[in-house]
Amino acid sequence: MNDLTLTQKYTLCAMKSNGQFGEWHNEDLMLEVAAVLELVQHNLIKFRDNEVKVIGKINSECLYLQPVYEIIQENEPIEFEDLIEEFESKYNRDVIDSLFDNIQNILIAKDFLIKSDKNNIWDDEPIWYPKNNMVKILIETLCPNSLCYALGETEALLATLLSNIGILRKNFSESELEILKDQIDDMAEHDYAFLKKLNFIKATGGHDISSSVQSLGETLFSKGIKLIKDNFS
Repeated sequence: MNDLTLTQKYTLCAMKSNGQFGEWHNEDLMLEVAAVLELVQHNLIKFRDNEVKVIGKINSECLYLQPVYEIIQENEPIEFEDLIEEFESKYNRDVIDSLFDNIQNILIAKDFLIKSDKNNIWDDEPIWYPKNNMVKILIETLCPNSLCYALGETEALLATLLSNIGILRKNFSESELEILKDQIDDMAEHDYAFLKKLNFIKATGGHDISSSVQSLGETLFSKGIKLIKDNFS
């Protein structure tokens, strides 16, 4: 699991049994966001104020991220909100399709996906889906009660991305989400570069872990009670 990148881990966790993401558009967008964050981690782009700028040439190690890299390269420097608009444009649908296919091929090569005995009904292509034990192990590494729990930057970003597509709520208790949120808050308080990455996620309309905590801990009649402070305020 340690050799998987942020985009690869996210894709494994978000992929359904049919080998695709769900119909919810946010799952696609969060993958593109993960690709941007990964490009920052590889020092190929950087965040400057609320803009994204290329600072290095794409290398063979990161070629699978090229669809997102090229969008940034063609428009740099580009503000956070404008980049999100580029991702959401119907004219750039090929960006998410190419990115997903690239990551899927890597996961197949690393033996994290299983080939179904059925083909896709739309294009008759093979269906590849995650091995159940692999996804379970990956999710458990984010759990504060895990014996191997050590929250690094990639794990914290992955948890935040998964929170935005509802996966954390399905797997963690309210108390576990509270601990995870506090850990991420503490990281953001002491690491400005990490805070900028969280702010980029927020620019998409995304949330921090507190949204998952609130969804478990509040009812419709207690929406006005603020249980978790917003770490972006």
